[in-house]
Amino acid sequence: MREAAMSPETGFLDRPNPPTQYYAVVDALLDNEYTGLLPIKDGGKQAALKGWNDPKRRHRSREAVLHEANRFAYFGVAIVCGDVIAIDIDVEDEAEAARLEAIVREEVAGEPLVRIGRWPRRALFFRASEKIATAHGDGYDILGAGSYVVCFGIHPLTGKPYYWCGRSPLDTKHAELALITSANVKRLQKRLKARLETMTVATESENNKPINCLVADGRDKLLRDIIFAIWQQGIDDVHKLAELGWREFELQADLRRPKRSGSTSWAFEDALEKARYTIKRAADGDIVRGFGDSTLRYQPRFESFAQAINTIAAFGRWFAKSQPETAVELLPPAAVKISQLMLCLCRDDRGCFASVETLVRLTDYSIPHVKRVRATLVSRGYWSRHRYGKGRGHITEYRPCVEFTVAEAKKVSFPGAWISSGVGGDDQASASSNFKNENSNNINEHLNLTFLVARADGEEK
Repeated sequence: MREAAMSPETGFLDRPNPPTQYYAVVDALLDNEYTGLLPIKDGGKQAALKGWNDPKRRHRSREAVLHEANRFAYFGVAIVCGDVIAIDIDVEDEAEAARLEAIVREEVAGEPLVRIGRWPRRALFFRASEKIATAHGDGYDILGAGSYVVCFGIHPLTGKPYYWCGRSPLDTKHAELALITSANVKRLQKRLKARLETMTVATESENNKPINCLVADGRDKLLRDIIFAIWQQGIDDVHKLAELGWREFELQADLRRPKRSGSTSWAFEDALEKARYTIKRAADGDIVRGFGDSTLRYQPRFESFAQAINTIAAFGRWFAKSQPETAVELLPPAAVKISQLMLCLCRDDRGCFASVETLVRLTDYSIPHVKRVRATLVSRGYWSRHRYGKGRGHITEYRPCVEFTVAEAKKVSFPGAWISSGVGGDDQASASSNFKNENSNNINEHLNLTFLVARADGEEK
């Protein structure tokens, strides 16, 4: 890659308005004897036609291809690999991308065509001397039989056209492409593998996994979680949400393998679908953003229940301190926090349908811990659980047991517990004031309740 040919700001060629649409390039591509032309959906990488790998497509007449180009005039264009081989360099680090390209150039004679989508990623185009199968490696793909490569169009993440460094298929005949053989490919793969073995494995990620460890199983959930996490940051525009999510997904997921069905590859449209679903769930009130300055509030009708939970937990802490020799079943601060959070997630006239994963995201607790705490709330009768449906499609609703919990709180009597709603025992009002400040601090500090405030008629209590 010639550095002088690149824009230092964008990494793209300083060349105005490259063609992006099928109708604008089809004549030149046919004149230069490129077969297997394929329309690509606008702003993506997904083929617009099924059966694109049918060998018959390579032998269509010029009239048939022109008819297709007229039908998909404003689509992007890909070339089905086979006669054309593309080595796709798929790394984010500029120096590493340059090293990979240098290895390719050393192993394959001639000057390849170089297409740039999202800098510093790039694809090098060659002419096959024989059938070469598609192969995948760490940071690169050899796109041969069974693959296609986008040549002209709009990149789904940058929103800018694909560019060519110098020559392109529009001014280079297929027969003039640099020749690549199976022997070249074998030597290339061997060198790239040796490069990995000699590299120092970087482990700067939080979980100490190598940075080149990509997620292969559970990619659908990974994409959903990434989109949700970005939405949590305040992104409400569907397309921006999808773009940021897809960019992160490309970094974390192994996209060399197709989806579970085995027939389709992952594409930007998958992120767009997840983004639309996330925005819809937010509009329906099924998901909420994190706390952040008391953004989560429970309904005023739950005030007595919330204070009852506070009282029961505060009493347990006071009793354990004042009478350590007596065994007492404590309600831990995590139980109070999760109970209050579930109150905030209750729907207007129903209970809480939040999943364990939602509670984990909003509390930073582990999944096992959230499960244990919620089970404790149910086993002690403060919350009831109701299950609808069967199998993997079932829905679980949790409802606060207001009358029972308030009744339990009224049995509690200990010096100085100060609860604003008056819940906590009939003789609370006459309790010694010496203990009030201490126990009030216990409730606020140890139970971490300051971020949850009840609203009444839109005003803070």
